[in-house]
Amino acid sequence: MAWVVGANVLMGLLLIALGLVTLRTGWILPTARRHVTRPQLHGLGTLLTGTSLVLQGLFYFRILPSVSWEIRFFGGNAFLFAGLFLIIAGQLMAHRRSPHPDPHRSLRSFRSIASRMSPREDGAGVDRPGPADDA
Repeated sequence: MAWVVGANVLMGLLLIALGLVTLRTGWILPTARRHVTRPQLHGLGTLLTGTSLVLQGLFYFRILPSVSWEIRFFGGNAFLFAGLFLIIAGQLMAHRRSPHPDPHRSLRSFRSIASRMSPREDGAGVDRPGPADDA
């Protein structure tokens, strides 16, 4: 049984490292890049999940002072499910809009439509029949 808990501790340390890298740099494992839309949520969820695995292992090996089994069980599961929920939320939530959208984009499209519809004094906005329109 000790090797199972030891493997979970190693997996938890790996998840903590990946969560910290994701929070710090935004880098995500290549297998998850296509699915993740919010790297910060994904990194925080990975960090919580890894913390849950490491804490459960530290309690098992009696490195941390022992508390009641209810606190270990419900606390560990709370961290685990909160982390999994954040990982899922980081994959299912839509992309955020750009915080600073191009303010001139709508103005440019309005000008291009207006220039095609209303003639200007110099005749630049007038729709003239082309060679294909003569027939």
